Amino acid sequence: MEKSTYKKLMKIMEIQNQYDPKLRKIISKNNTIALIPLGSIEQHGAHLPISTDSDIVFKISQILATKCNLMVLPTLRYGCSSEHAPYFNISLQPNTLKTMLIDICTSLHRNNINKIIILNGHYGNKKYITKLETKIKIPKLKINVFSYWDFMDNRMDHGGFVETSLMLAISDKTKMSDARKGVIIDDLRGTKLLQCKKKLAGSFPAVTKNGVIGDPTIANIAAGQKIMREIVKNFIYFINLNH
Repeated sequence: MEKSTYKKLMKIMEIQNQYDPKLRKIISKNNTIALIPLGSIEQHGAHLPISTDSDIVFKISQILATKCNLMVLPTLRYGCSSEHAPYFNISLQPNTLKTMLIDICTSLHRNNINKIIILNGHYGNKKYITKLETKIKIPKLKINVFSYWDFMDNRMDHGGFVETSLMLAISDKTKMSDARKGVIIDDLRGTKLLQCKKKLAGSFPAVTKNGVIGDPTIANIAAGQKIMREIVKNFIYFINLNH
């Protein structure tokens, strides 16, 4: 896909653009799978907007919707991001996030949608939503929870090569002139990697002084397009295997 294709996707089944009773008719005639994009509002260094996680996961969801006939819900743009303080973040309490997702999934079930995929775009959300499906005891309701990086080979960063490349591929918001190399953790393994992740989960400033993990200065559009194709390909494989 070219950059312009990412920006101008057509025929996306976004639920907020539908009309009742036509929407109910669509649901009744199809094996509808709802896709909930989950992001965050938080710092991503000086070169990326605070909406980065939400922007990326929404665009991925749009592309997946066109490939897999999914119904995309509005992006939940707030997540659990307090680890970034005092860098800017707007953060929910973990129980608030879980309750919101449980209520949305339960409501979708009441509207006869029983297959739901939650696609997460912020690492700090992950531990709070991993076993969400076990908290909703509705036999017919099937919920899968993923983070988009589950479908790519690159190690996830924060405002580094991966996120910056993806943002270059999908938007015009990236300011590469302000991009600065952050802390590099690609070579960490085992105990050292776990210790670093533990520090990041508690306080980003304890690890990185500019809010960046990785090197955004080497990011490029072609890399972002390649990563996006990989995510989409692997997700389609999952859908074909499980639905």
